[in-house]
Amino acid sequence: MKIDYFESKKILIIIPHQDDEIHLAGSIIASLKDTRNIYVAYTTSGDYAYNASVRYKEAIKSLWQLGKIKRENIFFLAYPDQSYEAKEHIYTTKGDYISANGHNETYSPSQKYQTLNYQLHNKEAKYNKENLEKNIQELILKIKPEIIICNDLDFHPDHIMTSILFEKALGKILKSNKEYRPIVLKGFTYENCYFGPDDLFEQENEMKFQKDKSGNLISNQYYNIQDSLKINILPKCYTKNLFANKIFKAILKHKSQNLVSHTTRMINTNQVYWKRNTSNLLFNAQIETSSGNKEYLNDFSLSDTNYILNGNKVSIKYNQGIWIPDNDDNEKRITITFDNKEYVECIKIYNGLINKNYIKEIEIKLDNKKDEKYKLEDKLINSISIKANVEKIEIKVLDDKCSNGFSEIEVFSKSENSTKENEATIKNNTNILTKIIDKGIISLLTFTQKVYRKLFIKSKF
Repeated sequence: MKIDYFESKKILIIIPHQDDEIHLAGSIIASLKDTRNIYVAYTTSGDYAYNASVRYKEAIKSLWQLGKIKRENIFFLAYPDQSYEAKEHIYTTKGDYISANGHNETYSPSQKYQTLNYQLHNKEAKYNKENLEKNIQELILKIKPEIIICNDLDFHPDHIMTSILFEKALGKILKSNKEYRPIVLKGFTYENCYFGPDDLFEQENEMKFQKDKSGNLISNQYYNIQDSLKINILPKCYTKNLFANKIFKAILKHKSQNLVSHTTRMINTNQVYWKRNTSNLLFNAQIETSSGNKEYLNDFSLSDTNYILNGNKVSIKYNQGIWIPDNDDNEKRITITFDNKEYVECIKIYNGLINKNYIKEIEIKLDNKKDEKYKLEDKLINSISIKANVEKIEIKVLDDKCSNGFSEIEVFSKSENSTKENEATIKNNTNILTKIIDKGIISLLTFTQKVYRKLFIKSKF
């Protein structure tokens, strides 16, 4: 996909931490000619180890370096920042949460950095995931972006929380507003960037991802590498002339994080996303089920969990938010009714991530036509061709018992539009002398930032 696709569009970037703007969309921002309609929102205050004001200043400077993003286009939702090793998290705490530094509600470190909730309601918000989800929803409705870019299920708990709550918030908007259908791009910041391969000086330094034999990502099994959108960015974002590189200049602004030490991992020749289609007809349909929680079938949320901690050490189980029919339910039926007849091209069924015992067989009835049986393939996503004008769709599970179910069902009136284009791999030839000099520069700057951080940026702990 060419970078021109993003030009002159209203774009909202939603991320957890101050520096994630570089990981998730830095090359997009830096490659665009017109950045007046780019908005960036941070879900956390970044105050776990450093004062929030330090992190905010660094983020503002970074965004100005990337694309002269206006201050009024930057939003701080200001919910608590957590570490990998946290024993509790706002996402899994019932009721209001108290952060490690004693805060129990959003706050502004100074008048210059008013929180989103204060801007909207003239008061702060208690720390709980419901308020964060509400703030994300309010922000989207306030801006009404054409494109939303949000991080996906990186292993950091704040990243997982942001991804899940964004999908829940947008799902509610899509159900209540028939006219608003933004382009949604999900991406990763850790395995392909912050903790990615140390490949700046390699011939090919595209973003890389951990995947299984089928090409499905380890971080989010619903994504296949073949379905990714690779964005062609401008050379000024991956040039080896570091002080002419806009990404490197932005990296230098995050002194408290000593981000420069990750330079050789963060600078890549492309930006990669997965598109979430928002044109699902089920957002505006009535759904009834013979048992199970019907709300999970069209909530836009693919993955949910009740435990998001220690993702750097253990595999997170995304076993929540899944429609499962009761074992004593002899019908095991989903009934979808549209207000008027709709042309349906296909139905996409997403199996849950509880276990590998996927539902094997279903029966589909269109209006009053004859039932038709379908054997589902042993994979996470099944697509069934329909190509008919229908008012009612009935889906009946034929399996006797179900220990897994459906995470989401999507119904489309036309095949999903592909915005892909063939992309040639960019080879970055670097002579040995340049490589030695640049590595020396990075090492020196890493050392000086460590000293600066110790002397001038005080840690909270």
